[in-house]
Amino acid sequence: MAFAISIIAFFIGAAFLALAGLTFRFRAVANKAAWKGMTLPLLAAGLCILLPSLILIFLLYPR
Repeated sequence: MAFAISIIAFFIGAAFLALAGLTFRFRAVANKAAWKGMTLPLLAAGLCILLPSLILIFLLYPR
């Protein structure tokens, strides 16, 4: 069960990172400051979710 939760957390973290990338690109195309807005909060949240989930996937992988 914990392995499945870590897989779900991994995809949530990846989605946050993808949203941060999209926000960065849209703001850059719109000629606004690309690192302002929701880019940095989404990046921080994505990394804070993705990295622990990767560690949990590594530790909990069924052998």
